[in-house]
Amino acid sequence: MLDRLTVSNYVLIDYLDISLSEHFSVITGETGSGKSILLGALALLLGEKADKDAIRLGEEKAEISGTFINVSDDALAYLADRDLECDSNEINIRRIIRSSGRSSYFINGVQVTLKEGKELGELLVDVSSQHAQTALKRESELRHMVDIASALEDKLFEYRASYSSFKEKEASLSELKERIEKNKEDEDYMRYALSSLESANLEDEDEDERLKREIELISSSEFLKESISSAIDDISTSLRSIFSSYQSIKRAEKRDSSLSEILKRIDSSQIEIEDIKDTLKEYATSISFNEYEAEEKNSRLNELQKIKRRYGGSLSKAIELREKYKISLSEIEDSSITLERAERELQKAKEKTEGLAKELTSMRQKGSSLLEKRIEGILHLLGMEAAIFKIEIESKEELTQNGWDSITFLLSANKGERLVSISNASSGGELSRIMLALKVSLNDNASKKTLLFDEIDSGVGGRVANSIASCLKDLSLNNQVITITHLAQIASKADLHLVVSKREEDERTKTKILPVFGKDREEEIARILSGSVNQISLEHAKALLEV
Repeated sequence: MLDRLTVSNYVLIDYLDISLSEHFSVITGETGSGKSILLGALALLLGEKADKDAIRLGEEKAEISGTFINVSDDALAYLADRDLECDSNEINIRRIIRSSGRSSYFINGVQVTLKEGKELGELLVDVSSQHAQTALKRESELRHMVDIASALEDKLFEYRASYSSFKEKEASLSELKERIEKNKEDEDYMRYALSSLESANLEDEDEDERLKREIELISSSEFLKESISSAIDDISTSLRSIFSSYQSIKRAEKRDSSLSEILKRIDSSQIEIEDIKDTLKEYATSISFNEYEAEEKNSRLNELQKIKRRYGGSLSKAIELREKYKISLSEIEDSSITLERAERELQKAKEKTEGLAKELTSMRQKGSSLLEKRIEGILHLLGMEAAIFKIEIESKEELTQNGWDSITFLLSANKGERLVSISNASSGGELSRIMLALKVSLNDNASKKTLLFDEIDSGVGGRVANSIASCLKDLSLNNQVITITHLAQIASKADLHLVVSKREEDERTKTKILPVFGKDREEEIARILSGSVNQISLEHAKALLEV
C-alpha cells in the first residue's frame, strides 16, 4: 500500500506531504482545483513519461517520492531478481524531473531505468481510469482476469513448463532436420575431408611447432658440435688451473687452518664443473646430422602446413573439424532413427501440453461461469439493470504460452440488444462500471494491492452512486483504495478524506491537499452535495457520515 506521498515543485504544488489510509482514501475538490495534478504526480511515481513543463515555474527540478509498505510478493520478487534490497517489506521510490529534460528514477536509493520503474509501478498500484480502462479491450488482460477467477496459478505454471519443453523440442527437431539436410548436401565433401584428416593421423595440436624446433636443431648440428667441443676444451683447461690453485692453497693451509673452508668450496666447485664437462660430452655425442631424418621431418611438416591451410588455419581447428565431420556423417547414417526418435518425443510433449491446455479450458469455463454471475449482479446494482454479461471462451488449434483459449467479454447493456464484445461497443461509463464490477468480483482471488480509481463515478448519481460507494468500501476491506470523486455518497464512506484546493500566496498560485475531519469534513461533503454550504446540505452531509 502507498503509505506516504511527497511532492515538490510540481506544476502548482510547491510542497506536499500526505499520508494515506491503509483502507479507503478519497480526494475531493472543486473543478480546476488541481486533482488532476495529484494524479499526474502519482503517474510519474509509477513510471509514466515526464514533461519538463511540469516543473513549477522558476524551479530547476520537480521531485515525487512515495513509500509503499506491506507490498505484494510479486513486487518483492521483482526487486529480488534485480538485486534491489528491500528491508522490512518497504519500498521507497523517488522520481526527479529536471529542467534540462532529463529525469531520474530511484528504487530504495538505487537508480534504475524508467522501464523498470513502470514495471514495478504496475505491480504496486492498479489504476482504473478512462485511459486505463482500455486494458479491458486487450485479450491478454481479459484472460488474466478469468485466470484469477479460475484460480489457475498452479495449473498455468505446470502448463507453461510443459509448453516450454514442447517448443524446445519443436525447435530442436526443426534444427535437426535442417542440419541433416545440409549435411546431406555437403556429404561428399565431408567424406573427402574426413579421409584427408584421418590419413594425416593428427594427435598433437602442437606437432607442427615441435617439428620446426627439431628440424632447426638438426640443421644446426655441426655448429653445435664445434661450439660444445670448444667449450669442453676450455673447461678442461680451467680444471687444470683450478687443480693447480687448489694445490697452492692446500700448502698454505698447513700454515693457516682457516683456509680449509675455502679448500672445501674449491673441491665442491671442481666436482660440479667435472659433472658439467661430462654432461656436455654426452650432449656432443648425441648430436648427429641425419639427412634422411631431416627430410622425413620436413615432409611431415609440409603435410601439416597443407592441412592447416585447408582446414581452419591451425592443427587444433583441423582436429575439431575432423570430429565434427565424424558426428555429421554419423547423423546422416543414423538420420532416420534420430528423426523418428525426435518426432516421437515431440509428439509426446505435444500431447501432454494439449492435455494440460484442455484442463485450463475446463477450469476457465467453470471460473468464467461464476465470474459472469458476479459481474452481472454487480452491474445491476450499478444502474445497468438490464445488462447481460457473458464470457466467451473459444479454443483454437494453435497452442500459446497461455493455452489455446481466445477470450471475449460480451455485454448487452440494454434490454432487447444483442450481446457484443465490450471492446467494440461499450461506452466509457459502461467500461468504468465493468472495471469496478471486475475488481469487486475478483476481490477474494486477486493479490492485494493499491487500487486507484479516477472519477469512476462520472455521470452517475442517486442509487447508483450509493452502490458504487458500497463496492469501493467492500474493496477497501482487503485492499488500499484511493479514489477521486465528485459524489458525496462515496466521499462519506472514506476512512481518510483529502481535499484539494487552489489559492494565491505571495503572488503565486498554489495547490494544497489537506485531510479534513469533523466539521471541516461535513462542510466539504455539504459543498459536494449542493455546491455551497448551507443548513440543509450540512444536515444531509451529517446524515451521510452517520450511515
